[in-house]
Amino acid sequence: YTNQGLIGTDSIQWRDGILAAAIREGDIYGSYGLGTNDRALVPTDYNKPVGASALRGYITEGVQIMRAAGISTFLDVPGAVSPDFDNLPTYKYTMADVRLAYLQAADDLGCDVIDHFAGTIDAIKAGDTSNLADGLHESDKGHVDRYRRRRRAITAGRYIPE
Repeated sequence: YTNQGLIGTDSIQWRDGILAAAIREGDIYGSYGLGTNDRALVPTDYNKPVGASALRGYITEGVQIMRAAGISTFLDVPGAVSPDFDNLPTYKYTMADVRLAYLQAADDLGCDVIDHFAGTIDAIKAGDTSNLADGLHESDKGHVDRYRRRRRAITAGRYIPE
């Protein structure tokens, strides 16, 4: 599993060039898990549509790019973040909205989903943020948990809930 994630990037940047450069010869499986940073975009950032429904379209386009390269793609729903980071005025919608965009895109595309949001939201609501390093980004424990969900999905050929 090759992690091509870049903290601070959004789905428009990936669709418009990073994704194609990240695909390597021989890649078989891929997981698409962007959207956290899209929540802070405003229409003038790229002069392109933004918002949860636009994210759904960018997810769809990302999967289409990966499928065109012969990559079996899972949708990798980003995990929940602490309420402090979900409700900042900087963000135009919540991580629950990001999750919904992923589930709708998965329905449209017939993609399997690895739902890290569902795997983290209950713990965060209960005050356990051990999966987060800073309330927003994953800790080492969070990365291990995410890896395990991915491995189970790839091994089983489908998503296996927590």
